[in-house]
Amino acid sequence: MILIVPDQIDNKKVFLGFGGKIDTDEETAVDKPKQKRVDKPQFKYSASRKEREYLEKVFAGKEYNYKFSYDKGNYQLYFPALINGRKIVLYFSDYQRYGKFGS
Repeated sequence: MILIVPDQIDNKKVFLGFGGKIDTDEETAVDKPKQKRVDKPQFKYSASRKEREYLEKVFAGKEYNYKFSYDKGNYQLYFPALINGRKIVLYFSDYQRYGKFGS
């Protein structure tokens, strides 16, 4: 699962995808609490043109439905959600890269 949100890097609109471990830099000053900084470019979400168009519509409020696709045993599901007033998209996928067990 990947959580997708819109953002900007160098004044350019991008989508960030979060899933799995996040690398952070910690501020270790004695009198300040530890703060974590996320390096945005490492989380840029790469998508096809059709996927980007769908995500842009979702975040612009023009699309509310999920997007499901299936191709040769590979599944993809983009599921938009609203959490605390903020739009997100949950992305689920199941890829059979090396064939299926038992076939």
